[in-house]
Amino acid sequence: MNQIVDEIVKGKKNCAFFITVIGSEYRALFDRVSLPSYRAYCEKYQIGLLILNEYVRPHHVNLHPYNIDPGYQRLLVPSLIKSKFPQYEFLCDVDADCIPSHQGRDIFDQCVLAKGTINLVLPLPSTSTRQQLGKKIALLRKTFQQSNFPLDSLLSGSDEDEKRLLGFDYKGPISTIGTCVSHVDDLARSGSKLYEQISNKFSGYLQNYRNDFYEKHFLVNYLPYEFQAIWNYEVAQHYPFLYFEKNLHLEKLCVGALLSRVDMLHFAGSWPENDVFKDGPFLFGDAGSEFYQLLDRYLNEDTKIKSYGRLKVEQ
Repeated sequence: MNQIVDEIVKGKKNCAFFITVIGSEYRALFDRVSLPSYRAYCEKYQIGLLILNEYVRPHHVNLHPYNIDPGYQRLLVPSLIKSKFPQYEFLCDVDADCIPSHQGRDIFDQCVLAKGTINLVLPLPSTSTRQQLGKKIALLRKTFQQSNFPLDSLLSGSDEDEKRLLGFDYKGPISTIGTCVSHVDDLARSGSKLYEQISNKFSGYLQNYRNDFYEKHFLVNYLPYEFQAIWNYEVAQHYPFLYFEKNLHLEKLCVGALLSRVDMLHFAGSWPENDVFKDGPFLFGDAGSEFYQLLDRYLNEDTKIKSYGRLKVEQ
């Protein structure tokens, strides 16, 4: 690491990821768990990969609210990229604990790549509401993790509940800050404005400020939920048994299965259900890795189909 922003993978087209990883402990975790997946994904689609290593404004290290989360420096990264890596016209700001799948689609191919457009990810699977998923998580946590966990917190509420309690009135869903794709000029301009805005009035929910700003100043395009599937939601909806008894082997099997059907998987938050993230990498789903490696190639083969009659199990 010899500069504030390192180019880990040199892209062959005008698109790049940038990820904020500040602090030696977090960088070591990222390098071990997330980087193998990002490197494979970026090389597959010829996308650049840029990493922010330290505070863009070092004098803010001890200044509230930037001191409570170095990740807010992400808002200033596009301006640096614009000056130091001018070959990248479109950027994807993504969380360090959001892992791309080995079978995931090229996220930039799914976006509206134009100035004035912000591409966010739908925050929920189409089969559930935020309240349904939040209430499942709340009850699972209360039953198996913390007996006094509240069943009436924002976790169990709707988007409108959160906006009302925090003083926001913008339209549209509350997309997390985890994934955002846009033109470098738009991200540089909006990031600088948001960085200054949160210094004056901040409640700890950066995604609300960002969503409010984007809805008022840009055309917002929403990508499918599968581009930032939330591990907490997936566990509550499909794998609730992972709460019943800690079983790392089973958790990894579930992560592998999930990575075979979503584009990116986000281990958002510090609750125990996300501890499995630290046991990566998950390039091919860990357990069953041979199957996933073969599957990745097989799905992309132009297979010439033959008729074998009725197939029977050989004993």
